[in-house]
Amino acid sequence: MAINREFLPIKAHFFFSLGGWAPVLSFIPLIIKDLGFSATATGIINTIVPVACMMVKPLVGTIADKFKIHKHLMIFLILSTATIMMSLRLVSPLPMQSKVDLVCESNSSHVIIETSKAQDECFLRSLWSSMDNKGLECQFIAEHHQGEFIDALGHNDTVNSDDYLSEVRQNTPTRVNLGKGKKQDANTIVVQVETLAKNFRVWNNPSCEGSAKMTGSLHCPNPLLHSIVNEVRIPDQEIVRYDQFWYTLLIVLGVRVFGSCCENLADSICFKLLRNPHDYGLQRMWGAAGWGLTSAVSGYLVDRMSEGKATIDRSIAYYLSVVLLVIDAVVCLTCLKVKDDSPEKKTANIWSNVGKLLRKNPKFLVFLALVTSCGIFSSLLWNFLFW
Repeated sequence: MAINREFLPIKAHFFFSLGGWAPVLSFIPLIIKDLGFSATATGIINTIVPVACMMVKPLVGTIADKFKIHKHLMIFLILSTATIMMSLRLVSPLPMQSKVDLVCESNSSHVIIETSKAQDECFLRSLWSSMDNKGLECQFIAEHHQGEFIDALGHNDTVNSDDYLSEVRQNTPTRVNLGKGKKQDANTIVVQVETLAKNFRVWNNPSCEGSAKMTGSLHCPNPLLHSIVNEVRIPDQEIVRYDQFWYTLLIVLGVRVFGSCCENLADSICFKLLRNPHDYGLQRMWGAAGWGLTSAVSGYLVDRMSEGKATIDRSIAYYLSVVLLVIDAVVCLTCLKVKDDSPEKKTANIWSNVGKLLRKNPKFLVFLALVTSCGIFSSLLWNFLFW
């Protein structure tokens, strides 16, 4: 098969543009979830975005047609999208509640965690599987003085000097090795403490004379456990009071709107270049290749970069997006040739022509209904498949 070099720049654009969007756009629902937003808040954001796209796309298309700046406007949108994507890294998570109880009783010690996911059997199976036979080591930081708790543990310790007990009572982090867990009730899970260590002193299978409890924060290098230890407890009706909601909405809005407008301009440029419109798919397929390839690569890199960390580190995905989009802008600026001087029949009122098309072409109405249905059902998958 002969390769038409004239179409290589548009193929490269589709590959690098969709490849550049994929590392971030593919995972935006998960990024929003990582920030602490509920499914309701995510649904609100993703309801506003397509409405804004519908309003902005005709305006951008009109500007490009009027001033014949399709290529330069597209390059501006590419670089703007890259900049806005990077700003998503700066949004801080919503305030989280991270209090747990470390309880010591006569025959065992355990951590009590209150979580809304205690009723999610699928999540619990994943959590127990991730902790199985791994001796998960965490840090517990108490809110208040730990003297009474340490005194209760003292009968397990071979060192009972006043100097040592004074030192160990200080409010320094306590290392705990967690073992098996179970669901206690609809809102609580309990995880067994196999080992407790403080100031180089270790208690195996710690137990207490009587009962003792400390309240504090638990820090573990397990993303699933971290997600329930640090939960957002903000009611959906109050989410609009937080700056993080508005920052996230504006950033996602910018990325989606600029990206979709850029995609439309690219399609317009592609059709201007093609002698046979039926060859469009041969160009657009390179966008699918770029999207699929970089989605897989960025997902793998994010997993590798996040190993041993309590939270998912997506930095590499943002950097990969920016690099690919900058390459795309350079390719478009230097290699993409657009003929904007072709004679066109001007229309006095584009909306009247659209109305005539809807009235006179029933097939178009069927096509419009199918596209709308596909959009509705696809949005559920795209936004909540991995929720």
